[in-house]
Amino acid sequence: MAKQSVSTVYSMLQPERRDVSAITVKKLCDGWDLGIGDFYDCELFRTLPPEFE
Repeated sequence: MAKQSVSTVYSMLQPERRDVSAITVKKLCDGWDLGIGDFYDCELFRTLPPEFE
């Protein structure tokens, strides 16, 4: 498993950060033993404002 640094994870939590790559999300999901579909299957992603679609 590829490791993500703590600084990478913290930077993803910054409100101004809107460009987290799909590869980074996939690596995090792999580390958490979570499918990427399960990661995105939540209310937050079902109700995104139009500028994020």
